[in-house]
Amino acid sequence: TVTRFCNSNDGPPVWSDVSFFNCRSSAVIDLVDKVSRLVEGFESENISDILDETEQVLEDDKLYVKDIQDIVQEVLENTKQRTETQNDRQQFIRSSSNIVSQKRKNVWMNIPSRNNLAKQVISGADLNARNYISQSAEIGKVALYRTPNIDVIGIRLPTVKPTELQAKGTSLLDTAGEGVVIPDALTNELKEATVVKYSSIKDILSEEELKESVDNTIESTESLTIRSTIVSLITKPGFNESEKPFKIVLQNNQ
Repeated sequence: TVTRFCNSNDGPPVWSDVSFFNCRSSAVIDLVDKVSRLVEGFESENISDILDETEQVLEDDKLYVKDIQDIVQEVLENTKQRTETQNDRQQFIRSSSNIVSQKRKNVWMNIPSRNNLAKQVISGADLNARNYISQSAEIGKVALYRTPNIDVIGIRLPTVKPTELQAKGTSLLDTAGEGVVIPDALTNELKEATVVKYSSIKDILSEEELKESVDNTIESTESLTIRSTIVSLITKPGFNESEKPFKIVLQNNQ
């Protein structure tokens, strides 16, 4: 529903800007309906078809606030654990990348709960990135999957680590040389490691969220702004606090 208010304020009536806040695209409404039927168990709905349609819907550059909310909360949230094939997982990651594209920044800025939505995007993309790496074909070889806003770098490690890994550790870096370097002592304990790099989410988080994300060792001030890439590191098995640190490598003072 498009709304527009007329304000007088003790003077001549003036129309305010048109608000599209409650508008929804018909394509997104149809997509959400199909996801609902999938969740309810209707055999007519196929996860791969839904992910394909999601990707097509996200090609539209003119999505509304409600569209973004519906795609994240209804579509991505309800499909993140239902991906079955590597192609499904790639499509899910591509859609996650598209939904947080910088071209949608102005729409995200009008979403009151955008920090929570961004966390949901990260949660779903992390899960599918981990599953993508766990199903990668070659053990011991770094797998890389890139999208415009989300990069996935990971490796399945052999039970018996080669001498090279034992000596050098594992470098999960993308073509720009960014990612995570896991030292040899930690590499020897791992079966899998996945790095997910989010380059655009920093542009849609609120200033409050950015300040809260500052490392506790840094004193936050009113003038402090953070514009950093968000990096997830997922390992199997997970490791607790360790005296063997890993290194996050980012360029351009990020």
